Amino acid sequence: QQHPGIEIFFRFIFHFTETTGEHFVICVVRSTMKQFFVLLLAAGLTSCFAGKPECKLPEAINVHLVSHTHDDVGWLKTVDEYYYGANNSIQHAGVQYILDSVIDALGKSQAGLERRFIYVEQAFFIRWWREQSEETQQVVRKYLANGQLEFINGGWCMNDEAATHYAAIIDQMTLGLTYINNEFGEHARPRIGWHIDPFGHSSTMSSLLALMGFDAFFFGRIDYADKAKRLNESEMEMIWRGTSDLGSLSDIFTGVTYHGYNPPNGFCFDQSCQDPPIQDDVRLQNNNVNERVEKFIAAIRDQACHYRSGEIMMTMGSDFQYENAHLWFKNMDKLITHVREYVTTHGHNITLEYSTPTRYLDAVHAASEKQGLEYTVKTDDFFPYADNPFAYWSGYFTSRPALKRYVRINSNILQACHQLQVLSGHVDSHVNCALLWEAMGVAQHHDAVSGTSKQHVANDYAKRLSMGADVATSAMGQILSGWTKATHAEFCPYLNISVCPITESSASFSVIVYNPHWSIRTSIVRVPLSKRVSVTVVGPNGEHIVSQLMPVSFSRQSTRGSRGHAEVELVFPAALPAMGYSTFTVKLVTDADPNAAVWTEPEDVPQEPPTFSISNSHGVHATFSRQTGRLVNIGGSTQSQPLDQQFFWYNASDGVNKNSSQPSGAYIFRPNHTEVFNVNEESNVASVKILKGPVVSEVYQLFADWAMQTVRITEADQSYVEFEYTVGPIPFRDALGKEVISRFSSDIANDGVFFTDSNGRQMLRRDRNKRPTWTLNLTEPAPANYYPVNSAIMLGDSSMEHAFTVFTDRSQGGSSMKDGSVELMVHRRLLHDDYRGVGEPLNETGVFGDGLVITGTHRVITTAFTSKSERAEVAQRLFAEPIVMFTAPLANGSSRSFLGAPVPQVNVLTLQHELNVSANAFLLRLEHYIPANEGGVPAHVDIDSLFPGQSIAFEELVLSANLLKASESRLKWKEAAEFESGHPKNVDEGSTITLNPMDIRTFRVTKH
Repeated sequence: QQHPGIEIFFRFIFHFTETTGEHFVICVVRSTMKQFFVLLLAAGLTSCFAGKPECKLPEAINVHLVSHTHDDVGWLKTVDEYYYGANNSIQHAGVQYILDSVIDALGKSQAGLERRFIYVEQAFFIRWWREQSEETQQVVRKYLANGQLEFINGGWCMNDEAATHYAAIIDQMTLGLTYINNEFGEHARPRIGWHIDPFGHSSTMSSLLALMGFDAFFFGRIDYADKAKRLNESEMEMIWRGTSDLGSLSDIFTGVTYHGYNPPNGFCFDQSCQDPPIQDDVRLQNNNVNERVEKFIAAIRDQACHYRSGEIMMTMGSDFQYENAHLWFKNMDKLITHVREYVTTHGHNITLEYSTPTRYLDAVHAASEKQGLEYTVKTDDFFPYADNPFAYWSGYFTSRPALKRYVRINSNILQACHQLQVLSGHVDSHVNCALLWEAMGVAQHHDAVSGTSKQHVANDYAKRLSMGADVATSAMGQILSGWTKATHAEFCPYLNISVCPITESSASFSVIVYNPHWSIRTSIVRVPLSKRVSVTVVGPNGEHIVSQLMPVSFSRQSTRGSRGHAEVELVFPAALPAMGYSTFTVKLVTDADPNAAVWTEPEDVPQEPPTFSISNSHGVHATFSRQTGRLVNIGGSTQSQPLDQQFFWYNASDGVNKNSSQPSGAYIFRPNHTEVFNVNEESNVASVKILKGPVVSEVYQLFADWAMQTVRITEADQSYVEFEYTVGPIPFRDALGKEVISRFSSDIANDGVFFTDSNGRQMLRRDRNKRPTWTLNLTEPAPANYYPVNSAIMLGDSSMEHAFTVFTDRSQGGSSMKDGSVELMVHRRLLHDDYRGVGEPLNETGVFGDGLVITGTHRVITTAFTSKSERAEVAQRLFAEPIVMFTAPLANGSSRSFLGAPVPQVNVLTLQHELNVSANAFLLRLEHYIPANEGGVPAHVDIDSLFPGQSIAFEELVLSANLLKASESRLKWKEAAEFESGHPKNVDEGSTITLNPMDIRTFRVTKH
């Protein structure tokens, strides 16, 4: 107050008129002398945000102060550095001290001022808990029991919602919630989803939380224009229906927090803040109680304008705060006391108390029932997120593509590890998977798989995954060795670059292939050999398997560098049982052996005719132009489609721009122009070679020395064409940041409509340049139209009779920027930070220091969306890739499936031991993965028949396995009349259960 300049603050609101779609900004400037508004108009002003004379305040306002800390599980520092408070030259943060201080401060509550605190990240809390004395643990249990301490969200981390696969989300939530349940009991079970920091929100996340038994979902980040509209219309709270197939089963009360996750302006009492404390000694001249109280009441009124129930929640905390909890709680004690005195004296109907999101939710629910409040129902998602017109957070959909792929690989290894431990019947065998389970839990954090951490933190994430995978694959090798009588089964983690010591050092060996998916399948196995030799492949029943030898491709050789020296690859089809294994033995034979693998090698493309093709016996084909070397047509057994594929790059903004100084960075995608550039500077003509064989046929395309691709069709039971691309090191000597895309272009008239998956689950409709519930101001055409693609992006005409789908092997950003085309961003190399906190450019230098090289695969099918369930079938199988291991030659081959016969449209999502539960008990999650609009119909599974010859009992749990389904009781809300509140019914009979489209049902199975 003595220095008005310090008191000035700005509130930016972007509002769009319905007629022009333009935006305007209102800056509110306040001081002790006067209050005035500076309006910067870019379009007609249709409403005012202000002191807000038109605002109708509730008759009574109940204020819930939520004391919290947001503790990133890695970001600027590693998980360990954050926990211990190390490396404070980067950021001062120490989680162990936060928890120490909070527990101490909670014990100093006064009558009428019962302090409360919430905590989220179990990756930190469990570590801290294990270090505490029995005395401290008893204190913590008391606070959990009396409600002073409350777990919110409860996962191992606060996961990202764009780059995460639904299976990994379920795993990390189950891990954290299981620890809570086992250690503290059901009374400590969180009821609130709390995603205050992730950068956009998915419909799958909301539906998963509903299926886990959560009552509400609160978050802090939504698009600036969406938030402005919601504020203006008092629609900050809603019902979110995450999955249309599940109806109201997937409904969850959803709220957008007013201040993100920070306190009101001027009321941060942390040691890291500069806001004034409450100075209430009347003997001192600088007493500021009246000013502080009046300003806080103004903040209360401001917020209450936009929430309808009369209940408001204020987040009192932020990143890594409460290391000295005494500062926070002492000042909040005073604030609560003086506000209460003030409102009593002045007749304001305002109450103020320490609270939690759960207490807030229950109060909102009671007020809503009393007032008859009706809530709108949201059915789309909150992507992409923008915090201003020139900053769309759609770059992180692709950032750190190698880490994103490594997370996906290890998710598959974790599922297989869990399955094998249960199927083997090992007592306490879940410990072999635990290290990877925890590493995967950390990797789902919203600064981990998202690619938005500092480089040394990203390295730490990868290291944790590697360590966990080493233990898990070793355990899996032991189990498979026991079943197959192998001496020692080994896993080769670098098969993607044709490196495997055991196969390179011997021409005779056995291959054990485990199929983690509950379906019979045929997959192609690729095995590196040191040199060309004559070998044959013998199947599990002694039969000879057709096989092929071929040189290791140039792209794989250039990627691996000196890390491997194999010259040849052996490829063969492996027929695999559902959730089981088969063995194959490679034997050295003479050149004259009729069963010897066929040698094939790349050849130049003939001069005539003008096109050339590769195909298989299943009708899958790809045709190329001899002149350009590029794809011109692709087809499957049911449909053929003209299609071109090229690589381009967007020139990343460096911030020197007439509209905005915002550069492209780890979070934000902002190109200088919507036009793209060829990767070879002149024209996207590829030099090509072709290879045809009895197992695999390939076309090798060289677009530039840093952009090459192998287009592949195999004789396996697949209906897609593979595009294995190798991109990098991205050149940067021209001082231009580059964002590299693969674009598929067709003649399909899609009228701006395309579809992307939601965390690997259902497909969501996207409309170019539009948003379903608010008007988009198109300031950044490409970034505003980019969406997260975890599994697939699809495009078709209005009838969907002509369509194609591109599948990804990791999370990527994708869009349809022009009718007939889809594009996926595969790699990024940027030279500037985007000023969102990470503090360094996204410039990965890779193993050899000259720039990261990434290899990935897109698969393309042309089957129409509504004709059959192939899209979902392919996505399922690509996620659950077979696990390949190697051993010395086996005396006898074998093949074995461990579960009953597969049920169409159903998969075993989870088969794993529970933590600290009897070895005879395990979790079984069954999922129906075909949406109704893709041909999904109710399916019936006899759980007893899944485990033939075993006596079992089972009980149903919620999705996160921390509550009996029969004990679930979620809050009900009054929804807008136009939305149906029903849901499909599951009719179970005895041991046969029903799964409706998109159901996921979780059971605890106990062996007798």
